[in-house]
Amino acid sequence: MTLDVVGRYRTGKRETWMRTFDNLAAAIAGQSKRIIGRDGVNAIWEQIAFYNYVPVVAASGSRTPPSEAHFALGAPPFEILLDNLRPNAILVCGYRLWARFIPRHASGYADNVWKPSTPFASITERNIPALRMVHPSTGYSPSFWTPFIEELLERAHEK
Repeated sequence: MTLDVVGRYRTGKRETWMRTFDNLAAAIAGQSKRIIGRDGVNAIWEQIAFYNYVPVVAASGSRTPPSEAHFALGAPPFEILLDNLRPNAILVCGYRLWARFIPRHASGYADNVWKPSTPFASITERNIPALRMVHPSTGYSPSFWTPFIEELLERAHEK
């Protein structure tokens, strides 16, 4: 389903739900989607892997959060994905996800998962840098997050 959604985003007719992916691409590029255009957005998506941590349809409508059980379902396949892809960095989209993600994937994390002192953490024994960011749907400012993403990528490059 996620492959279908991303495929529709990259090639299909524009729909309002696509704003989430547009916001993420704009934050990574440091420019608005209007400026980078569809080819630029597709180039960004060629360089990143997208994983929907909650691997099931969690609700029949918007604004319904996943359950604890839904979040728990995402951990085992995510670990397999990490082993297979060996990413340089991880963007964790959503504070709610961060609070469930960190205890499972960042041993030794001692900060408050809901109000951390830094938006960065190291994931697994490979110390993959991760960034906690607000979910890129409504109320999201790509330009606010661009410097954080740049720092995440610097941390990944230094590793």
